[in-house]
Amino acid sequence: MQRSNLLQAKLIRPRLNDNLISRPGLFERLERGKKRKLTLICAPAGYGKSTTVAGWLGACPRPAAWLSLDEMDGDLIGVLTYVVAAIQTIFPDGCARTLRLLEAPQPPPAEYLTTTFSNDIIALNEAFILVLDDYHAINQQAVHPFFSRLIAHMPGQMQLVIVSRETPPLSIPRLRGRREIMEIRTRDLQFSPAEAGAFLGRFLKAPLPDDVVHVLVERTEGWVAGLQLAAVSMRHQSDYTAFLEKFRGTNRYIMGYLLDEVLMRQPKPVRDFLLKTAILNRFCGSLCDAVTQNDDPDRNGQSYLEWLRQTNFFVVPLDQEGRWYRYHHLFQDLLRYKLMAEESNQAVAALHVLAGEWLANHGLVDEAIPHLLAAGEHEAAARIIERSWRQALDQDDWRKVEQWLALLPAELIQERPGLLIARAQVLLFLVNLRPIPALLQAAATCLQEPAVPLRPNEASLLGADIDFLQGALACLSGQGQPAFDHLQRALSQTHPDYRHWRGQVILYFSLSAQMIGRQELAIQTIEQELQDETAPENMLTVRLLGAQGLVYLMAGKLSKFIQIVAYGSKICERHNYVNMLASGHYLLGHANYLWNNLDVAASHLAQAVELRYNLNTRAGVDALAASVLTAHAMDQSAQANDALKLLLDFALQRQSPAIVAIAHACQARLALQQGDLEAATRWLETADLAYDSGAMFHWLELPRLTYCRVLIAHGTVAALQEAVEKLQVFLKSAEASHNIRQTIEILILQSLAFQAQERADDALAALEKAVILARPGGFIRSFVDYGLPMAALLHQLANRDIALTYVRQILAAITGGQFPANNLRLEENKSGNRQSEIVNPLVEPLTDREFEILELLARRLSNQEIARSLHISIRTVKSHATHIYGKLNVNSRYEAVAKAKALELLPADTD
Repeated sequence: MQRSNLLQAKLIRPRLNDNLISRPGLFERLERGKKRKLTLICAPAGYGKSTTVAGWLGACPRPAAWLSLDEMDGDLIGVLTYVVAAIQTIFPDGCARTLRLLEAPQPPPAEYLTTTFSNDIIALNEAFILVLDDYHAINQQAVHPFFSRLIAHMPGQMQLVIVSRETPPLSIPRLRGRREIMEIRTRDLQFSPAEAGAFLGRFLKAPLPDDVVHVLVERTEGWVAGLQLAAVSMRHQSDYTAFLEKFRGTNRYIMGYLLDEVLMRQPKPVRDFLLKTAILNRFCGSLCDAVTQNDDPDRNGQSYLEWLRQTNFFVVPLDQEGRWYRYHHLFQDLLRYKLMAEESNQAVAALHVLAGEWLANHGLVDEAIPHLLAAGEHEAAARIIERSWRQALDQDDWRKVEQWLALLPAELIQERPGLLIARAQVLLFLVNLRPIPALLQAAATCLQEPAVPLRPNEASLLGADIDFLQGALACLSGQGQPAFDHLQRALSQTHPDYRHWRGQVILYFSLSAQMIGRQELAIQTIEQELQDETAPENMLTVRLLGAQGLVYLMAGKLSKFIQIVAYGSKICERHNYVNMLASGHYLLGHANYLWNNLDVAASHLAQAVELRYNLNTRAGVDALAASVLTAHAMDQSAQANDALKLLLDFALQRQSPAIVAIAHACQARLALQQGDLEAATRWLETADLAYDSGAMFHWLELPRLTYCRVLIAHGTVAALQEAVEKLQVFLKSAEASHNIRQTIEILILQSLAFQAQERADDALAALEKAVILARPGGFIRSFVDYGLPMAALLHQLANRDIALTYVRQILAAITGGQFPANNLRLEENKSGNRQSEIVNPLVEPLTDREFEILELLARRLSNQEIARSLHISIRTVKSHATHIYGKLNVNSRYEAVAKAKALELLPADTD
């Protein structure tokens, strides 16, 4: 749930009216409750529970947060989002970690949420009160265990106050036994004769005789709502004795009688207004006018509300401006009962339809849908969802769309293409891909023969949606050309109003363009969209930068990738885009791991793991896998094992066989690296690669490649042959998709497999290809992970004069900077003297553009000539040159060229 969609009225403490009676005895008990974990105020409707607590808080110096719950607060995420919002009314920056989890694509387990929330409360370092009013409205059983665990481990500075009509399922007997609860029940809330006399006297503006007060208290049993409704009725009574004679029976009977008394004495317009607006959980003047179909400008809904408030007629203000109100819950129950008794079901349904239409037209879709469903107007509710789901997804509020769809009958969704596509969009966001093709097929069939008329342009919009989803599925399964074709059509039809959705289309389009070898088009499309974006820093900007970064990562251009992702991460930090910031940390950790910058990688990955629930599931599991591999690479065995446990727990929580398969593959890979071939082989015997299909993209852990790693380590003739055959298939797929990132990894594995088969020439040929592809991006760890067997192969490659300096850099990383010089062929200068080893590789690899400029510097072109040749500004040339000097640790273009030749970044004969 987005914070912008929260109903602020739920966070406002009830306003106290002039008739409030001080109740020092109750207030004193509430004060004593501060020493206990929970204060429970539990009584039927109409006993003044909320008013009592609000009155106590008015005199209490401790800050308090208030949340009024209702039947719309169904799931734990929704309830806890409001709880955090309530706490932030007194601590604006409070519970930030909990809020990040609540905004995550897929929420964590309730136990993890409880722990995080408790820690956030402890961090506040100030005592406060949290009031949960109308707790009985919670209808989702999963919410109660959260609060039970929270109470069991309640931070000392928070006092929880629960107001409810019913005893909540929160282990109350155990709390009683431990004296950890203060309970205020019906008997405690009943008015005494003295309190009733004071209350009635204020309400009626005149004291009542003591005998009349005693009879009222006796007949109502001190029931505040009964006393108030009696007072409203007695305003028009002259004979109290006759009135009291009829004032008998149960509370329900008394309230029914009093309601009839009150309603009969109201003018018909007022009576109609009360009954018709009783269907509304909250209302404002114009909403009341819509429901009552009142068009009288002199006596409109707002004037009725002001009169009801002034006469204390059971209305509760919900904001400081006096715009929104609700009825006292018990009074509303009675009005609804009366309405149903007097009007037909069709008439009541018509009221719900009027309410639903007004709410929908004013953007209050959450409140509109229940009214339409209450009227049995499922199709009307469906139409509203069809009009609204795009805007919700454009704001990343996919969970809201999921909740809307859950309210509709499955058969209704099945015949409406817009709803089928909305469900498919949600599933794509959740990376739950298997049901999507059937949904798209059903949507396409519906579009050909629509069961209901489509709105203007809706068919073309839905067609673009289908193209996008089909393209995304093709892209995720490694089918570059079909993906490109679908996404190109979708991109040409995207609606200009849905900017963020367009960003999603561009993301997949650019990946598909890279997959078919059209990287230039991918980058050009993204850069054009960035130029067209009016706001320089927003969520769409970050999405587009992320798309650009992923294209470069697949192309093996790590420097450009890191530069772009780091820039996007800064924007995320400035604007608190938590989910995207989590992705930035993951990607920067991943890239620095490949560069072998392990300290930097570990720092980023630690933050990604902290935010793992804010990543999409596939990225979350890969971030955890990266943290496992990084810890092992840093010789931190305990940390690696701890990270692996986190990974396995995370995967099991997701309840996805594909995700669990990735976690188990990483477990086998770690076992292999730790020398436990037996454990890795056990995984090999049970591994199911059926879930590991589709594009390899940039993922660090791919079960299919780990399968080959274990086969190579196993070393039998059959195992090696199987590895070689599988790697050849994977290599063709990676090369066909122009996935340089994975091509490098596969070639490295191929070289090890060939070496184990004693096919030395094939091994060196594969390794040479890997080195040539990896050198521009500066990949180091991809080689280092294979240790001494890889070092032996690299020594042989160096003796063939293949990328000697780069190979030395890798070897230094494998051996910790120590390797025998006599195993490497040394360079010779023009005079035939052997030069000493160059053991100081680049601090950071040069980018493609920097290589271009370095080559032009070597050709002695001026800055102006370079700028003209590359179609860039002179200022940009100077900036690149400065970066080159820094990376080469030189001070001039002449030194840069000489150093580049010495490092074999330029041919020795360049002129």
